[in-house]
Amino acid sequence: MTQPAPTRALCYRPILMELHEILILCALFFGVAALYTTVGHAGASGYLAMMALVGIAPAVMRPTALVLNIVVAALTVYRFRKARFFNWSGLWPFLIGSVPFAALGGMQKLSTTGYYAAVGIVLLLSAVYLTWRRSIPARRWRKVSCACSGCPRHSSARSSACSRDSPAPGAASS
Repeated sequence: MTQPAPTRALCYRPILMELHEILILCALFFGVAALYTTVGHAGASGYLAMMALVGIAPAVMRPTALVLNIVVAALTVYRFRKARFFNWSGLWPFLIGSVPFAALGGMQKLSTTGYYAAVGIVLLLSAVYLTWRRSIPARRWRKVSCACSGCPRHSSARSSACSRDSPAPGAASS
């Protein structure tokens, strides 16, 4: 009498993928990288989400996301340095805090279901945060940033740093 094969809770795709699937995943990776790099991030959470959606095993997801993250982060640092938006002296506090915790996180061993649960929770919390942040009116954010730079719409001192050339409503034009 033969015993039934054990069933798995999660089904993963084989490592070998069809060419069109690889091209679609590469296009998704490019889109994620392009969007994330515009704000100075490398996009690891986006890569992980794309690979999780197509069912790639975590053993493949982790190193793939790491390599993509390193490449995109290096390109982003290069672009930001070239545009003079990068300050090495401002980077050190973040490195001192992030490198040890990244090493601690890398030493953690999670089961497959634990890994997917952790990634899912982090992505869900990110989505909730972004949704909540976008619900704050844009005018409030603009007012805070303009008031700091001396915008004529929100303060009496005009600053050349403000990009808004039109006078504040009700203010006399010069």
